[in-house]
Amino acid sequence: MAQPLALTLLVRTQTMGLLPPETPEHVDLDWDFLRAVAGVLEKNGVAAASSSMLRRLEPASMDDTQVAEALRAMIDALNASPHPAGEWLPVREMLGDDLVVRLLKVSPSSVRRYSSGERDTPDGIAWRLHIIARILGSLVGSYNEYGIRRWFERPRRALEGESPADVIIAARSEDDNHLRKVILLADELLGGAGAT
Repeated sequence: MAQPLALTLLVRTQTMGLLPPETPEHVDLDWDFLRAVAGVLEKNGVAAASSSMLRRLEPASMDDTQVAEALRAMIDALNASPHPAGEWLPVREMLGDDLVVRLLKVSPSSVRRYSSGERDTPDGIAWRLHIIARILGSLVGSYNEYGIRRWFERPRRALEGESPADVIIAARSEDDNHLRKVILLADELLGGAGAT
């Protein structure tokens, strides 16, 4: 029950730049790794209560339901917490700047300034960047980088013939109903573990 949630947590933290330092390319989703992730989240002020709860559970006496509850709470908190300082690099690496510029509706020079920390990422761009990072977290493992970029560009019947990129570009807020459809479409690749 907790394994799919642990995988969702792993990919969310990866695309948000919140993995523990020196995380190897191939990770064992064991108790030590989950505690390390929880520590990074606490340090960054994200999912502090659920991370603390997970870190306090003892492997010998832990209940799968408690672990699943803590993981679900951590994922929900990550989904609601933009982290531009960590999200710029994975988003740029996976999508390339041309697509990032289009999706965020900003200039290439703004992407460089915001991602380098030269200027703070404005809230209106931070929520859009976060949605993209969240979607990437659902696509990683199902597609390679080329497939991920194509996923954003292909028209979808579930989106009334629009592509996910079209919907993201047209969205006026993070609460846009069409944008939620894009997120759900991506979350389906996780078997529902990423859905909130």
